[in-house]
Amino acid sequence: MCHSTHTVRSMQSTGFGFDAKTNDYKVVRFVTLENAGELGESPPEVEVYSLAIGEWRMVTALAPIGAVLGRDTQAFINGALHWIALKKVTNNKFINFVMVFHLGDEVFREMELPKLSDEDGYVEQPAISAYGNSLALFHDTDRALNIWVMKEYADASSWTKIFTYAVPGFGYDVPRPIAFRRSGEVILEKLKEQLVSCDLESRKIKDLGIAGYGYTFAGSYVESLVLLDKPNRAVTY
Repeated sequence: MCHSTHTVRSMQSTGFGFDAKTNDYKVVRFVTLENAGELGESPPEVEVYSLAIGEWRMVTALAPIGAVLGRDTQAFINGALHWIALKKVTNNKFINFVMVFHLGDEVFREMELPKLSDEDGYVEQPAISAYGNSLALFHDTDRALNIWVMKEYADASSWTKIFTYAVPGFGYDVPRPIAFRRSGEVILEKLKEQLVSCDLESRKIKDLGIAGYGYTFAGSYVESLVLLDKPNRAVTY
């Protein structure tokens, strides 16, 4: 008897945040099946891990059609996780949008991005980040890095470009943004995996003395006394 094999390829993206409604930390995992048609044509499968219960479960709410691409950054603000996602709108056209998942209600919504291109709504490799209590968007053109901030949450018309970093000339690469510091400075990865900090007002660059670590990722956090193995209890002194 011959057995046929069928390989299902998938891309996975994750997010992590605190649900104030249930006093619980949650991990969210998006799984996009690459075999289920072209990327961005179907909704992803979404699972949530509850630290309080210690179990994974499927999210019952239907996610928007679109693919959250692997290794893309997330932003956790206003009790919700945000990712850049991609969806197909016509045969030859794709657009980017913000996929939002609220940890308390466990429902999805979509947010529009600012108009970044004169051609359509798709931009190569945009990234999202938390900027204080606001959403920030990074995207680069051939010779510059641009930073946008959503001044009013969930209001797409409030996207405002606050910074453009133009490279000096040919032979220089546009730096990859990593995250914002508490001071408001942005951490950038320059050529040869060198990390620097850039002041958005003075535009001064400071070498952080960190280089050569391959792919770099940074995430924001809030200090807490919640015990990871007992999330409903806190340390008291």
